[in-house]
Amino acid sequence: MVVNKVDRPTSRVAQVESDLFDLFATLGATDEQAEYPLLYSSAKQGWASASVASASPQPSMEPLFNLILSHVPAPTHLKTTGPFSMLTIQIETDPYLGVLYLGRVQSGKLGIGDTLWAIDPKGNKVGEGKVKRILRRKGLEREEKEIAGAGEIVSIAGIKDGGVNVTLVHPDGWGDAGPQPLPVRKCSIQLSEAKIHIFYRLPQLIPRQFQYTYIPMTLL
Repeated sequence: MVVNKVDRPTSRVAQVESDLFDLFATLGATDEQAEYPLLYSSAKQGWASASVASASPQPSMEPLFNLILSHVPAPTHLKTTGPFSMLTIQIETDPYLGVLYLGRVQSGKLGIGDTLWAIDPKGNKVGEGKVKRILRRKGLEREEKEIAGAGEIVSIAGIKDGGVNVTLVHPDGWGDAGPQPLPVRKCSIQLSEAKIHIFYRLPQLIPRQFQYTYIPMTLL
């Protein structure tokens, strides 16, 4: 847990700590969850510390990064070994590189010049190509990489006939079963419905009980 903006003269650190504990208790947190690590920070000044009094004069977020590494378990669903696989979630374009396929590397490693196949959710090969560029995001800019590993979010150039929800895989190292597509999450979208009630008024000469007519309408 990080208590931010403790550098302000109006900060209420002790009150916030008490409110946090009450919130966890109200939500029915376990003893392990209630014993959360606590840091104090000032995002504006760029520092984090284990206590307000021991805040470093040198602005640094290193205590926060160290706490994340020590407290948050590493992902277990990613495979650093084995052949390369990545599920494409977005298609990008570049005036010099052409079509780029964005996704998170699920397993293995990828390098410039590697041959990849594009496999649809049913396991059919729909495209292939050699990797020309590997780009990752750094802020709003793209940064070139020579190698990308499991867990990294990258854009790949050089593959023909790919698409969204298409798995990019290295063709070798899969055994007798061959390359398999990564599972695609299906989400159902419920259509919203808007109802409008329209009344129109008839001339004044008609009796009052017949002056208004109700017309129900439903827009999808």
